[in-house]
Amino acid sequence: MNMIKKKIILPFRLVISFLILYFMITPFVYSDNQNSGKSKFEKAYSLEKEDPHLSIQLYQEAIQEGLEPKLRNTALIRLYFLFLNKRNFIYAYKILNQIPGKQINEKKFFEDLEYFTKLSKSNFLDLYNAIMNNAIEKIKNIYNNSPSEAKYLILNYYSELNKNHTIDELIESEKSDDIENKLFIVNYYMSKEKFKEAEKVLYETSIENQNQLTPNQKKIILNEIAKIKRNTNILESISYFFISANYTHSVEDYERQLSLAIFSIYRSQNYDIAYEFSKFLYYEPRELHQKIFYLLLKAEQNPTKEILYELKKHVYSVDKENFITERAKKLLKKYE
Repeated sequence: MNMIKKKIILPFRLVISFLILYFMITPFVYSDNQNSGKSKFEKAYSLEKEDPHLSIQLYQEAIQEGLEPKLRNTALIRLYFLFLNKRNFIYAYKILNQIPGKQINEKKFFEDLEYFTKLSKSNFLDLYNAIMNNAIEKIKNIYNNSPSEAKYLILNYYSELNKNHTIDELIESEKSDDIENKLFIVNYYMSKEKFKEAEKVLYETSIENQNQLTPNQKKIILNEIAKIKRNTNILESISYFFISANYTHSVEDYERQLSLAIFSIYRSQNYDIAYEFSKFLYYEPRELHQKIFYLLLKAEQNPTKEILYELKKHVYSVDKENFITERAKKLLKKYE
């Protein structure tokens, strides 16, 4: 009888020991799996200012891989504000709906939304629900009846998803032949560096509406064509910048267009011609990059202490290097 008891008790003790060990280990394994996205969360947090786009991507990956509840909540809040700073209200609202409790001021969200997109709360919710349900015909209808600010919001949302077909559908669905609307489409294409598409709309608009175009619209069309040409054949851009200057209404605007033409000449390494035309620039521009170019032209021709000091003061306040800042810094180093 004792032998039978021992045979029964021994396996039972082994089972109990195994269960105790299992429940001691399991919480740690579960916790580790639940928080496997922590390293990406930390990387995302460190990159918020330096590279917001990458930060967003890393936060999304961290959430997908797994974060413990408190950290997940923080990641959602950080994502919400990153999207809000980019004025990507559709993504921001999507994240807002995932944040538990009342940690985000929803009223403030809709105030910002209306200010930047001119959409009311009810109109935005109609749009948001249509997008979430992929109701493309309803989205087209909302797009066609929305102000340009809201159109940007819709197009940028699909641009983030690389849904170029949907973007084309929305633009093609536009029923208005209004010139300003055509220029809006050009502006959108230019912002995405879709130069062929932009150029097509520009030429169509200028041919179809040549008798209706205002001087300002002519200036915009010529200026945009010049920018496109500068990316393909810089010498071709010069004449367009010069002609666009003739349709300006102020001296400041005229000199801005003239400066763009001179930049194209300068960028194509025709420095002496650029210097000759720079004599017609009488006023120092307000815009920082144009101001640096203006001072660089003067410094290369007449490097006085005063001009070099002004150039140095402005060139080192620029965050990103470009052709002009590199030239300016080389010049400054020469006269140190």
